[in-house]
Formats: sequence, C-alpha cells, structure tokens
Amino acid sequence: MRLLLLILLACTALPGHAGKLFACRDARGHVAFVDRGCPNAGERREVALAEPTTPSKAAAGADAKQIAAWEQASRARLPASLGGTSRSAATAAPRSRSARNDRNDRNDACTNARVAQAKAERERSFQMGFDERRRLSDAVLSACGLR
Repeated sequence: MRLLLLILLACTALPGHAGKLFACRDARGHVAFVDRGCPNAGERREVALAEPTTPSKAAAGADAKQIAAWEQASRARLPASLGGTSRSAATAAPRSRSARNDRNDRNDACTNARVAQAKAERERSFQMGFDERRRLSDAVLSACGLR
C-alpha cells in the first residue's frame, strides 16, 4: 500500500519552480527576488522564467556515439593488462619497413633536438635568455612528438 502511494505521489509531483517570480525593490533600492509577491515593496515587477529545454533525441544519440568513440579510443591506448584492447608486441602484426624507418627518423630527430638543447645549455648557459631556452624546449617537444 505504501509503495502504491509513493508511486502515485511521484507521478503527480509538480516541479518546484513552475510558479511566478517577482522582482521587488524596497524604499532603499535593494532588489529581492521572491515567489509569493512583494510585501511592503515600492516597485514590483514579474520576471519571466524561461522554460527548461530538453535535448532532442538526435542530439542525445550523437552525444552517445561520441562518448562511445572516446571510450573505444581510450581502450585502444591502454595495454591489455589494464583492460585495453591493444594487442601485445608478441601478437601484433609486424610493421612494414617504411613504418620502422619513420619511427627511427622520429627518434633520431628527437635525439638530435635533445643533444642540441644540452649542448647549448652546456656552452652558453649564462648567456641564454628565456626566448632561446623556450625555442630549444619547443623544438625538443615537437621533435619527440609531445606537442
């Protein structure tokens, strides 16, 4: 019986902010917002409330697809030991020679940028300004694929 009463009350519950809203200005110029009229107010004005909008089914579906794509991309980046879907090195397909060469070229560029940064700091540490240090740091980050 209590459950039936609870369900009936839940179905007939009205939203709390469905009424009117008034902006009341008192004699000292203070504005108060109330929902039951303005007692002892010099000026009373009704404030129009915007109706709450609900997202359309198409927008909700697009959001759900985007979230699923993000989850799939996240799982692909995780190792299998952490629940990811990426393949381990033993079961992964062998990479082509050009892919290995591209990776080696990136590693060489990264190493070269790090060596240039270390050499500049070693030789001109006290003469280098902020801009030059930032330029070298940015070169390392972009060569190593971190930016």
